[in-house]
Amino acid sequence: MTSLAGWLRWRWAQLIGRNALVRTSDRAEAAVLLSVLVVSMGAIAVAGGVGTAVHDTRAAYYEAQLHDRHPVSGTVVSASNVWPRSAVTLVRATWRAGGTQRSGTLASDRTFAAGQPIRIWLDGSGTRVAAPKPVWFAVVDAIDAAVGVWAAVTAAAGGFYLALRKWLSHRRSRNWQRSIDRFGAPSV
Repeated sequence: MTSLAGWLRWRWAQLIGRNALVRTSDRAEAAVLLSVLVVSMGAIAVAGGVGTAVHDTRAAYYEAQLHDRHPVSGTVVSASNVWPRSAVTLVRATWRAGGTQRSGTLASDRTFAAGQPIRIWLDGSGTRVAAPKPVWFAVVDAIDAAVGVWAAVTAAAGGFYLALRKWLSHRRSRNWQRSIDRFGAPSV
């Protein structure tokens, strides 16, 4: 902690101190670093707002899926065919939807034998769909969005700071070399 405190004091002294050895470029670099930290902290609030909006939208979407989709019981017609090097199995099954007998091939993570019951999810029109996601997935989506927004803003601000630092370092080196050349010292 002492080294971090020392580093912060040094940067603060560069920014507002009256030391004649601190160059204008040092002050500019310290000011931009402070701005990057402020932008990163401000991005937390923006990311929280984005996360809240994503949570509300996705929770409503997953809730609508729960109301629109319903399971029906089907019967496995043919034994499972396991895909090579995969845990996914293909199952041929039949089920009733809207008074009509339907059939199709389903992908499952379990193995089935002919005649076993299988749960099949349908939407309101009787079309086969994936099982609805639980509403708590909205929390995961919200966290992903919030962290993504914060990381993108912080990375952009940090990238700007690093580019500025590289440019200032190059400029300082060039100025040092000019000063050395002006006094007639041999260049290395």
